[in-house]
Amino acid sequence: MVDDKPEEIAPEPERPKRAPPTLDLDAIEISDETRQAGADDAAVKPAREARSRFAPLASSALIAAIVGAGAAALVLLTMGWPGDPAPAPQPPPPTPKR
Repeated sequence: MVDDKPEEIAPEPERPKRAPPTLDLDAIEISDETRQAGADDAAVKPAREARSRFAPLASSALIAAIVGAGAAALVLLTMGWPGDPAPAPQPPPPTPKR
């Protein structure tokens, strides 16, 4: 393979090329009224997009906060509050004399 030179490599036989895909769309007529209506809608859209752009981030953050608080509460319930003193050890019960 390393010794192969470009002159020694046989060219691939020419294959017929496939025709590019075509999109069958219906033509629409654009009038001055349509262009003006589109311009009015474009002025309103950025305000809507600005509010909704962070909506997924806010909902993700809210869900993460709820899950984190739940996990922390579960740890505190099972392990105890960090500042609570440990219970004092109890002396063993007296053994009966035989």
